[in-house]
Amino acid sequence: MVEHRPQAGFTLLEMLVALVVLGLLMVGLTEGSRFGFQAWRHQANTIAAHDQFDAVDRALRQLVTQAALHESDERGALAFTGQLPLAVGLATRRADMQLLVDRQHRLILRWTSLPHEISLELQQKRIDTVLMPGLDRLDIAYWRETDATTGEPAGWAAEWDGVRQPHLLKLTLVFPDGDSRRWPPIVIAPSALGPGG
Repeated sequence: MVEHRPQAGFTLLEMLVALVVLGLLMVGLTEGSRFGFQAWRHQANTIAAHDQFDAVDRALRQLVTQAALHESDERGALAFTGQLPLAVGLATRRADMQLLVDRQHRLILRWTSLPHEISLELQQKRIDTVLMPGLDRLDIAYWRETDATTGEPAGWAAEWDGVRQPHLLKLTLVFPDGDSRRWPPIVIAPSALGPGG
């Protein structure tokens, strides 16, 4: 007589349960990986934005610290004469500069080099260097000391008197409504003597 042995293997129900568990594991791994990549991308964007702010902050401090202010021909612009960074690579680094936000909402450093000798050319070439895109405006404030003649107290003023170099400048980068970027005001103490210094 032939003996019937039960065959070794899995039942259909066991296979279905294993497939369901495997599917749940795959969904969990996929979602976890997707979340991880999104978090990594967000962190990389945040670091890049912070690095851009930090670079602009350092550049503005370097430029304005050595600046001698003068009247600007454009509203909302900071006009000064100072030293360009070493990376410019010109024969002279001394330049007339304006810091402003243009119509395309970019923070611009507009500069014209000042050669040591008088040029016979009609006019030096004006160069616009984009420092940061996506700005609404640049707010500029000048620290005003107490006026001995009028008795006006010390404080921040939106306009420069055009006479004495201010002790402090405050530059505030204002972003459009809905933009999540924020940066604290940049306060700089110009060391160069301006008009009437």
